Amino acid sequence: YIEMINNTASYHCEEEPLPVMCVCRPVTIEFILADGGCDDYTHNQNGDFVCTPMGASDGTGLTTVTSEANNIVQATSVFSIGDPVTVSGRGPAGKIPPTTRMSFRGHLNFDIALHTSCSELIAAGDLFGPVQVVTFGGANCDADNLDPAD
Repeated sequence: YIEMINNTASYHCEEEPLPVMCVCRPVTIEFILADGGCDDYTHNQNGDFVCTPMGASDGTGLTTVTSEANNIVQATSVFSIGDPVTVSGRGPAGKIPPTTRMSFRGHLNFDIALHTSCSELIAAGDLFGPVQVVTFGGANCDADNLDPAD
């Protein structure tokens, strides 16, 4: 906003708050790589969150994260615990598909699937095994773009 003081404009920028709850299918979801296992989750999305252990840790402290064909994990694909992991959609209008599948290999060894079209609960702070949701980005949530329950 602009504030006028003695005929001088003073510009103030207010940061937009990060989206905390998914209300329509996003274009990106930012997670933090957590040191969780398959039994560590906030909720199971009515059974849509699935986590499969894929073997023991390699002890390196680094994890390679990959995703299914309709998603892209950011260019850096090797992560340490606490690193941000951003997943971007490549589906219609660049949106994330209804189900996001990710594989973790190295320090963490899991395959997970979680519902990301927002017809099942997913919110900032939610833990889903090896990832914790931080925020959502780029969603176009106009009335004609809202996702139907799927």
